[in-house]
Amino acid sequence: MIKTTGLKNRKETKVIEITRTNTVPNEKLTKHDLHKAELAKGNLGIAHHFIIRLDGTLEKGRDINKIGSDRQDAISVLIVGGLTTDKKKDTSYTEQQQKSLDRIIEFASKHYGVTEII
Repeated sequence: MIKTTGLKNRKETKVIEITRTNTVPNEKLTKHDLHKAELAKGNLGIAHHFIIRLDGTLEKGRDINKIGSDRQDAISVLIVGGLTTDKKKDTSYTEQQQKSLDRIIEFASKHYGVTEII
């Protein structure tokens, strides 16, 4: 269960903020793994609204109406991956991850008028 006590409502939505887990391809993280890690740090749990796993599975994280990770005006998306097997930076997404990201962009555009992605 995602902890919601202490979370603040997002007043406006201007952008989609995309970050990576900076993990290697064989590290198959899930929403639950990430949530537990954030709780262990003393945080309010997962700070991202959407998580895209390596296989493209789209998972809901924090309540979409609450402030996410870094920006108070953003829908926050976390994409698993970001490093090659030899731990070099990899900015590419799998085809399945790109399809899931496209779905989020379409949703944010339709429901919030968001066109900027950072």
